[in-house]
Amino acid sequence: MSLVRFLPTPSDRMGIIWSLLAVQRAIVLEYGPAGTTHYSMGLYGGLGLRFQNRLFTTHMSEDDVVMGDVTRLEEAIIELDKSYAPKVIFVVASSVTAVIGTDIKGVCRYMQNEVKAKLVAFEQGGFRGDYSVGLAETYKLAYHYVHKNFMHKTVHAGEAYGPESIFQAITDLHADRIGHGYHLFSPELCGPSVKDPQQYIERLIRHIADSRTTIEVCITSNMQTNPAIGDVKNHAFGKMLANNLSEPPSRLSD
Repeated sequence: MSLVRFLPTPSDRMGIIWSLLAVQRAIVLEYGPAGTTHYSMGLYGGLGLRFQNRLFTTHMSEDDVVMGDVTRLEEAIIELDKSYAPKVIFVVASSVTAVIGTDIKGVCRYMQNEVKAKLVAFEQGGFRGDYSVGLAETYKLAYHYVHKNFMHKTVHAGEAYGPESIFQAITDLHADRIGHGYHLFSPELCGPSVKDPQQYIERLIRHIADSRTTIEVCITSNMQTNPAIGDVKNHAFGKMLANNLSEPPSRLSD
């Protein structure tokens, strides 16, 4: 075994569980070996997250892996539902169940009739990227639920990142309102996938204006977090007004 100086970057699976532990009246159930979940608990405990009676594992035997038996998962779902009466049980794949291709979504689908809690499956298993990918997957699911239930949605974007983050907030998270949006006019912050940054920005501006997506402008905050602005006259607020973008009366607050 080789020696390493630092712990490896947490996977998407770790990011998913990390996010889900913040959901109130919810339980996270990992379908996999007990050691995998216990290792994760060390990290979450170090971050100050409370996981007692909120993070559980089914454990798995060799027979479960070889035969694809999901009895442990079915029994765990029923037991947690009866013992803790959560509103939601998030069923998360471990690396082992992701490798063998366990249909966790399918299990949640037929087990939904057996329990009162809402069952939500995550099948990533730690193979789709680092923790930031897991965070994105979790928030996309949460915002999709909010969108389906006709709730209003505010997303902070365009402050630390460029125009593409604003586009993602609108298209992936269905944002009605953008917090900050300062870098909407920053073509230099577009990634390599954007072939014509200026045209991309112009089309994004028109979409925001035509859809009346509100931009919550926070001038004082932007001046503090981005000293390069220098003077308030250099703030993008003037460009927003010139392009007929929608800003709320509280535009100077943050």
